[in-house]
Amino acid sequence: MVFSDIEQDIGGHHVYGSLEEVSDKYKYSHRDFNFYRRLLDLFAKGQDLSLLADTKVYVERPDIKWYIFLEADAYMGWSNLLELLSKFDPDKPW
Repeated sequence: MVFSDIEQDIGGHHVYGSLEEVSDKYKYSHRDFNFYRRLLDLFAKGQDLSLLADTKVYVERPDIKWYIFLEADAYMGWSNLLELLSKFDPDKPW
């Protein structure tokens, strides 16, 4: 299973929304979710999410093909992730 901030289908794979269980009141009022709200706004408008490129990780390492963000209590099945990413061109917007 693949989870992200936004539930969507990408390349025939379903991506589950990881924040579905967080209350809307909290997501739309707490400052910790500022980036999340910007992400949702761009996605809803169909805009290029690379407009969020001013975030620190992209500024520090713009040459990286993929960025993977994990929570501290998460486990990554690296072989599955690498297999999935091998089917995508990192130079195209997804």
